[in-house]
Amino acid sequence: MGTEFLKIKEADEAKEIIKNLFDELYPQKSINIPIEDSHDQVIFKDIDALMDLPPHLIAHLWMDML
Repeated sequence: MGTEFLKIKEADEAKEIIKNLFDELYPQKSINIPIEDSHDQVIFKDIDALMDLPPHLIAHLWMDML
């Protein structure tokens, strides 16, 4: 009976292998839907609002009270 040795991967190399397998098995899918239909969805990437509409008045009221 012989001895079998396995080649050990570096951590970065192992992470890359796992990432590639994960991406292959679970591809990210995105869809474009109207904002009014998005109440039960998960955001695929970060979004930014250029303006706070409608403005949040409660914050201004608290600041006036201080």
